[in-house]
Amino acid sequence: MMKVLSSDLSPYATRIRMLIGHKQLPIAIEPPDVPLRTPAFVRKYPFGKIPVLVRDDGATLAESWSILEYLESSYPEPALAPTDPWQKAQMNARGRFVDTQLAPAAFPLFGHFLGRPGVDVPAQISQLRQELGKANVIWQQAGAINERGLDLADIALAPVLYFVLSLPKMLGEPADLLAEQPALQDWWQKVMDVAAIKAGIDEMALAFQAFAKR
Repeated sequence: MMKVLSSDLSPYATRIRMLIGHKQLPIAIEPPDVPLRTPAFVRKYPFGKIPVLVRDDGATLAESWSILEYLESSYPEPALAPTDPWQKAQMNARGRFVDTQLAPAAFPLFGHFLGRPGVDVPAQISQLRQELGKANVIWQQAGAINERGLDLADIALAPVLYFVLSLPKMLGEPADLLAEQPALQDWWQKVMDVAAIKAGIDEMALAFQAFAKR
């Protein structure tokens, strides 16, 4: 059986579990078989991170967006990507925005949460607000999810959005950053009605809360 090496704490692994759950795929979800962040892990999985898709023949695929696309191509029903080339390109662009702009804006805050020095928290939260503002416009332009249908970019965004909203709160930011972005807030409410997405967020939330206590 094909399997995915995953961790509930990882937003990137969570998006793969969301797709597997939504499509009800016969894919096992397992923890890494080699400890993460070790030379042994990198030797076996040279990208050095999870998720990793492992096929029946032992071949592996890294990078969550690549895994999402592979699984969508291999199991096209229910569809999570448009067939129109322009709409598909727009979906891919939204996915790239999540991974290259929104998520990186939260990385320094996570470093500060772990005790790394030199992070200007107010400045970083300000940057996060800017990126959330961009996401608000981008997802508004994409159209209402109940009209266009759930797609891979939505699945990519959901766990990252939970992550970027939770970190400022854990660092004492009193404002509800999502309330400042009405289109994104409406999208969040609708996407959380999707059973597989809510299940993935709940798993990640429990793992993140347990991690924070440690």
